[in-house]
Amino acid sequence: MRTMKSEQKPNFQKSFEALFQEKKYPHAFIVASKYPELKNTPQYAEMQEHFNTLLKLAALHIKRDQAYRARELIGEYARIEEKRVLVKLLLAFGEEFLQFLKAVSDKELEVVFSALELHPDFAKVPSFIVLKEQMTEQLAFLEKIMDTMELRSDFSLLWEWENFLPDARRLQKKLADLQRLQKHYEKEEWNACYEMIESENAVQNSLLARLLQKHWHTCFKRAKSSAERGDMEDVYRTVKDFLPVASKRESIKLLFYTAAKRRIADLIRQKAYKEAERLLFEAVEYFGRQPELMELAERYFECSGVRVVFG
Repeated sequence: MRTMKSEQKPNFQKSFEALFQEKKYPHAFIVASKYPELKNTPQYAEMQEHFNTLLKLAALHIKRDQAYRARELIGEYARIEEKRVLVKLLLAFGEEFLQFLKAVSDKELEVVFSALELHPDFAKVPSFIVLKEQMTEQLAFLEKIMDTMELRSDFSLLWEWENFLPDARRLQKKLADLQRLQKHYEKEEWNACYEMIESENAVQNSLLARLLQKHWHTCFKRAKSSAERGDMEDVYRTVKDFLPVASKRESIKLLFYTAAKRRIADLIRQKAYKEAERLLFEAVEYFGRQPELMELAERYFECSGVRVVFG
């Protein structure tokens, strides 16, 4: 009967385990840095605990003015890229640096960021980088909530962290802007709404801003179709809410111009000359002597025999 061969361990794992057995931890750490899966092993956890103990002992030696003993304990770990920053900073700052690491671990943000003001190099520590990334992710999550216009949610973190992350202060302003946009919307102050959307980048990704923009585009599309048919009444009904909006006036004016041209042409074709003449005068008065209107006036003369004289 054939027996199954036991699964062979890869060579790098054998090397790692051999170095661990020989207590050559710095060398084992170097192997683990090349093969991340080794960081999930019990051996790696034990080595990490040993390294943390060495850091504390090294800090004690530095406190006793025995820096050379500290270097003897942890100097070799400076060869490991992910440990290099910790080792150098500990040898330079001793107990003060250990207190910073503890504050990072306990998320004592006042202590952490106060230390960073004195020692900017502490920001290079991996555990602090992870903490800052977590904080940034939390702010990004709050911003997503803002963009859904759930403005009654708890945003107190923005004020708790305002001295730590610039993004917290940015989001305070964004929250105030979105609250202002919401109030304009509730009061049907359309001009203020669209002015904010077009001038304030902070509100442009919000659900309300996107809905308002979508509403404008839908209305504009419908009004354009009506204008091309010469239906000036429907153009007015469709865009009347946007008439006070300064940024939309040119677009709306173009719609009415298109509608007027088509309507005048239809009236001339239908021989409704009196109505065509009235509308021609109004169009020229409002839009000026545009070449297309002058062409319509000439066509009116050819069909009716009456020349329209503009003042």
